[in-house]
Parts: sequence; C-alpha cells; structure tokens
Amino acid sequence: MTFETIAQAFELIDQDRMMTRLRRLCRFDRFQASDQINEAADFVFSEIDATGPARIDFQRHLLHETVRWWTFDPPTPWTPRKQTLALPDGLRLSLDQAPFLVAVNSAPLPSGRYRVRRPGRNPPTPSLCVVPGGQFDPDSLVADGVTAFVTNFPAARTQEGHYAGRIELPPNCGLTGFSVTDDVLARFETAADRQEEAEVGLEVGTGAPMPVLSWTLPGDVEGEIWVMAHLCHPRPGANDNASGVIGLLEISDTLTRLWSAAKGRIRKTVRFISAPEFTGIAAFLHERIRENARAPLPEAVVNLDMIGQNTARCGGLFRIERAPDPYASALTALAEHAVTAVFATTGHDWSPMPFHGYSDNSVFAGGAFAVPTVQFCHDRDAFNHSAGDSPDKICPAKMAAVVASAVCLVDTLAYGNGSASAILEQWNKSEAAKTDAIANFWCTRGYKAWSVDFASDRMNRLNMPTDGPATPFAIRHVAPGPLNLRHLIAGLDPVLRRRVSARIADEKRFYARLLNAIITYMFTADAETAPLRASFALEHPFAFADTELISSVLTALPATGGQARPGFVK
Repeated sequence: MTFETIAQAFELIDQDRMMTRLRRLCRFDRFQASDQINEAADFVFSEIDATGPARIDFQRHLLHETVRWWTFDPPTPWTPRKQTLALPDGLRLSLDQAPFLVAVNSAPLPSGRYRVRRPGRNPPTPSLCVVPGGQFDPDSLVADGVTAFVTNFPAARTQEGHYAGRIELPPNCGLTGFSVTDDVLARFETAADRQEEAEVGLEVGTGAPMPVLSWTLPGDVEGEIWVMAHLCHPRPGANDNASGVIGLLEISDTLTRLWSAAKGRIRKTVRFISAPEFTGIAAFLHERIRENARAPLPEAVVNLDMIGQNTARCGGLFRIERAPDPYASALTALAEHAVTAVFATTGHDWSPMPFHGYSDNSVFAGGAFAVPTVQFCHDRDAFNHSAGDSPDKICPAKMAAVVASAVCLVDTLAYGNGSASAILEQWNKSEAAKTDAIANFWCTRGYKAWSVDFASDRMNRLNMPTDGPATPFAIRHVAPGPLNLRHLIAGLDPVLRRRVSARIADEKRFYARLLNAIITYMFTADAETAPLRASFALEHPFAFADTELISSVLTALPATGGQARPGFVK
C-alpha cells in the first residue's frame, strides 16, 4: 500500500473539486453519438491532469451502416437541436428547460400545428397522440400510423416530486416522442378533449461521432489494470453516470499524487476508459485488437456506475457487484476488503451482490474476453433514468468513500499486496458462514434439496486456490467477441424471443438469471444443469418456469468450440 493505512485514503479525495467537476459534466446531454457527448468528452479530456504521467488516447468513431464491433452495433448518430412543444393554454416546453423531454432516436418533425388527439387507428395528419403510460407501446404506435406522441410512461414519481423519464425509441422507427410528467400530460389530454392544436417540431443532427476516451498511468512491468465508467446519459445524469466518470478523474488524480512520491517502486499500468455504455468499450477492444492481434487483456477490471447516490433521498445501498465467478481470483475479496476498511472510517453502509451484468462489467464476463471484473455501484435509485437525477442527489462524502475504496483496490492490484493471502483466508471464512446462512434460509422455506446442493457447490468453490487473477477458459463460444446478451436474445426465433423479452419486461432480474446461466454454459455446464449452477451464483433457487425458459434459450444458442483468441492467456 502506498499510504500508511487503507482508511487514510478517504482523506486524500478532494470533495470540492469532485463536485465542481460533476456539476459541470451534468450540463451536457450525453446521447451516445451526439454533439453534446463529444463536448462532454472534451471536458473530461481537459480535466485529466496534464502535469502528471497520464498518456491519453482519444478516439472518435465516425459511424455508418458498415461499422460493427463483433456483435455490437454502433449507436445511431442523433443530436436534438431545436424543439417546439406548446399548447394554447400557454404551456411551452423545450429541451433546454426540460431535461429528458425528447425521446432518444426521435425522427425529425417539421414545425407546424398538430391536432392533439387520443390513441386510435388511422389518425389524422398531422396530429400529436397523447399516450398515457399504461398504453405506451412504440410498435403499436407505428402500426396505428402515429408519427408524433407525448407520454408520461417512464416518469419518476417520488416524494420530492415527479420527473420526466428516459424514452429510447428503436433507431429509424419514424416516431417523434416527448416525455413529460403526469401534470403536463393532463394538460395535453385536456387539449385533446377540446380538439385543440399544438405547436410541435424537432430538428435533428445526424453527423456526430462516438467518442472513446482512454488514458493511462504507465507502469514498469507487463500487465494492465482497467478502470471504466460509461459517459453516456441524458442530462443531468448526476448519479448515472456522471458520478462514475468523475470518479475516474479523482482516482487518476489521487494515484498520480500518491505514486509521484513512490519513486522506484515497480508497478503495472493502470488504464482509465470512459465511453458510451457497452458500444464504447466494445469499440475500444476492437480497435486495440485490430492494431495488435495479440494485445493482452487486462488482468482485472473495475467498473464504476452510479457511485454517488444519497441513500437518504434516493433509497438503495452501495454495492460491490462481484465477479461472475468471485472464487476464481482474488479480485472480489480484495475489493470487499478495501470497501470494508474505508466505510468503517466514514460510517457508510454497503453490501456485496452477485453478478447481474447490467453495465459494462458484462462485456468482460464471457468467452475469450473473460476477465475478473467487479463493479462499484448503487441499487434502487428512485430518480434513476429521470430528470430528477441531479447533482443535489449526490452525497459527496459517500462518493468520496467509494472513490477512496477504488484507489485502495487499484493501488493494491498495481503494486501487489503481501497480505493478500491473509485477506483471502479471512474472506473465505466469512463466505463459509454466509453460505450456511443462505442454505439455512432457503431450507426453512421448502428448498432443502437446493440448499444442500448450493452449500456443497459453494464450499467446493471456496476450496479452490485464489492467489491471483485468473482468466477462465471457455469451452463454448456462443458468438464472436465479448458477450452481448442483447444480441443473443435478438437472434432467437421470434416465439422464444418474445417469451424472453416479456419475461425481462416483467422482472428485470430474469436478465441476470439468463446472463449467469449463459456464462455458466460457456465455461462449465450443459444446457440442463447451467440454470441450476446460475441459481447458485445468484444465491436463490429459480422458479421452474424460469429454469425451463433458460434451458430453451441455451439449447437454441449457436455454441461453437472454445478456442481462445490467439494471445489470450488462460
């Protein structure tokens, strides 16, 4: 460790600078391939400590129909430039004053007067359809001939107020959408009842590239540790995910100061990456391999996503989302040790959680690209994906504690830690006790057989050596490149795809169940036993219907041989 005690890391974080940076970043609408996300990337670029040892690689990917990074399609270039949305009662909205107003990927719409109307087939043209949240379905709107709509479908309703939520339309679907709060939608419903006209229009730019920003603190020996945070999100997006991006800067700045005083010590390179979620990291990996087919993967990855949440106002809890296989390397144990030490000093609460894969950590979860990965995050933010995700919902001290924990972890991974064996031994003891508690919990609820099998499997995993990072070797690959669950779902036959999509819409955690089962299927199990092993990973038995559906998906996947990419180390 570069400092005397792990708990002292919290004192090194400049909270005022951190919050100043976060408020500035929150001014940008960060649609994945837009003028504004490029401005946001320029801001992050300008904040990287130019006086330190950082080396910067700034890519801008010009997007067109032939660009693809394995199974990852590029985002559609889309920049909302001028909006008109007004009613005769004096209501006038624009994206400048109303974040989240325009649905992402909305088609341009000529400015003019549009009849406000209720849903129904064969609408008059031009018209603006008023769609209450419970009736919102883009496919049905297209089928009914709707071109423009306003809805309160994704609004966040909290004790502090109601906020417009994020709508993402399918690219090139021809719809123009507006997201509003309940009270605003009521005014459009009144206008529809009165057969009034609204002033509506949208200008869209389509030429922006997608930015991918990477910088390193160069080391002296082979091997890289990667720290990532996705840059994209409509403004303000304070917690999701300005907090993660600003966290990258703070970790970089803090390590620069620490390591400048640790001259002569040999360490590994630390690479920071900020880009649009999923597509950005896929593009970075693709370009890296295109330039050097034998470029090594990182030895470990730390992903930051929603790290600033004020629990008192937003709900939720800080979580360490574990590696897909937390017992195959020391990474998860070291991460939880760092957070425990720092949070004990700051008084904040936290809890580990199994791998769910909702963010960029899933890119490194399967196939030849599997790398031990942990995510620092929060769950259940009441303001997530809404205009209410503003800087005042950030707790600076909590965010500083998370950043300090990441500093401790990255420092340990870069330099090595002579006490890792003792940390692992204590962590294994804690995991054994946790295993007994989980098994007993489910046994008393009628799942005795599952509990016995879970405890046996988990204790066998705990007995495996975990003295360093390990990259598992896939026995099956279900697609080229990094794991992309959305692509796999899209490739299923229509009937099975609809079943899976409906189940995910009904319960988002089914996505995590399916993803864990696919990872297990790729590395260790067949289609029949993979759901059971995935239930062990997620620490709860699956319903029979979910097990049956997951097995159907696994059987339908186009699995091939398990050849690793040349240059990838087992």
